[in-house]
Amino acid sequence: MAIVERIKTHIPSRTNSYFIDSNVWFWFCGGGSDGIGSRAYQIIAYPKFIETLLDNGVKIYHSSLTFAELSNIIERYEYNKAKSSGMIKSSATIKDFRNIRSNRDLVVAEIRSAWTAVTSVSVCLDFYCDSKFSTEALKVLEASNLDAYDSFYCHAMSSLINPYIVTDDGDFKTAPEIGVLTANSHISP
Repeated sequence: MAIVERIKTHIPSRTNSYFIDSNVWFWFCGGGSDGIGSRAYQIIAYPKFIETLLDNGVKIYHSSLTFAELSNIIERYEYNKAKSSGMIKSSATIKDFRNIRSNRDLVVAEIRSAWTAVTSVSVCLDFYCDSKFSTEALKVLEASNLDAYDSFYCHAMSSLINPYIVTDDGDFKTAPEIGVLTANSHISP
């Protein structure tokens, strides 16, 4: 089981490694600041904590898979925003939304902006995603309640020294051998 700590009381250290989960990157990049689909603590606490890490000269990480997951989060957010504002029909699917050029241009611009922000403040945790890596990620998946993306992150983090993940996702507390830093009060330490 992971060790859960609150970001409010955690003291950043250069001897730890901090991997930032995709939703946290979304909030860091300003996503959800209009209140659609995000809670106030998410859009305040997580960006503030990342700034604290950066101010303390701590190395933070993302993964190339973060790009895929963050892109999906941004697209889903813009889609839901367009539906709730009446810009597209309530019956429109995400594929319908994607096929409207102005929507697609907006989503791609938001993804580009967010990814530029992520890569400008963090280091990519590179890993070779071969069958051996997938087999090890499957072991993490079997030993926890994580989804496939998160099991890949956890296995990749095993190469880091004193790994922590900054996340709002309670499933990470079931991950083996990592620290979980969260502002989510529903995740018990």
